[in-house]
Amino acid sequence: MQDEALALEEAQDVAYMTCLDHLFAQQHGTSGIASEMQVPEPLEEEDKTIVGDEDDEMLPPVLQEIPTADGQ
Repeated sequence: MQDEALALEEAQDVAYMTCLDHLFAQQHGTSGIASEMQVPEPLEEEDKTIVGDEDDEMLPPVLQEIPTADGQ
């Protein structure tokens, strides 16, 4: 009797997980949790423009010669 109860509980667990898998697939447009284990497609590359890049032209030019400690 205990074996039958355990088998019934396992069957209910499998049915519940199958149901969850189906609902997950519907919500996420996949064919189930197993498809989530596949390598995802890369996301679109983000624009990596740093705010303030347009102000670079206004910066002073870099010194061509840096004086040394002895003044040369």
